[in-house]
Amino acid sequence: VTDFSNDLPFTRRATRQIWALYLQDEWNITKDIDITVGVRHDHFTRFEGTTNPRVGVIWRFLENAHLKLLFATAFKAPSFQELFLTNNSVKVGNPNLDPEKINTFEAGLGYNFTSHIRGNINYFFNRIRDRIIVDTGNPKQFQNGAGARIQGVEAELKADLGNDNYVFTNYTFQDAEETRNRNRLPDVPVHSGNIGINAGFWKYANANLTTLLSGPRPREDGDTRRDIPAQALVNLTLIGKNFVDNFEIKGSIFNLFDKSYDDPAPKNTVPTDYPQPGRSFIIELRYQF
Repeated sequence: VTDFSNDLPFTRRATRQIWALYLQDEWNITKDIDITVGVRHDHFTRFEGTTNPRVGVIWRFLENAHLKLLFATAFKAPSFQELFLTNNSVKVGNPNLDPEKINTFEAGLGYNFTSHIRGNINYFFNRIRDRIIVDTGNPKQFQNGAGARIQGVEAELKADLGNDNYVFTNYTFQDAEETRNRNRLPDVPVHSGNIGINAGFWKYANANLTTLLSGPRPREDGDTRRDIPAQALVNLTLIGKNFVDNFEIKGSIFNLFDKSYDDPAPKNTVPTDYPQPGRSFIIELRYQF
């Protein structure tokens, strides 16, 4: 489980995190069953201390199959802006905000079809409480609102062809809604996925091509504009390596086919959405000492 706490410097200043303690241990109960247990405690001056456990179990019930179970809790502290934003005629902070809290459960089944092809399917259920939202006042203010329930299924298939050559595909179905009015959560697609290929075609070079797929994304409640349409974005990365010890050069092209797409703007702000970058690239040089 990814750490759900907000680690921005401004958030630390706002919430005054004094200390955090994290403990984790693993036990091999039998040759086929592993258990991981962890707990984290965070102490803030603005909020009471919060303790969040994590328990994971892996059971290899067949030679080529395993079952994974995971339960965890976590939290997200309000940001500096959410707490103390002032001098803004549209939106203001709320120093009385409580952290968001989440309970998460996962159950997954993995299977190795051959020595090169493996797949897995996971069910997940997340319950969020004290979700931080923006109310409809004038000016608007951050508030702890209704919770949310997010559940769904993830499936992945990967074929490893050796020598750093592989292809993969994954798909996610998720049902995300508010727990009070059962409205769909805004900007969360029901369907999403990835298709990719990695080619280690030369010991000095590697190429990765990935297509990001997203279904339509709903608007927030009360926004009459049409949903954000489905989109597919292709990214390409080329890596040069091994020609000099400890040195690597990487070039990435984002939105390879220069597709036009937008991210949603909040309702009652601008009549259109926020246009996103077309084709762009970045070059990285990395040297490891």
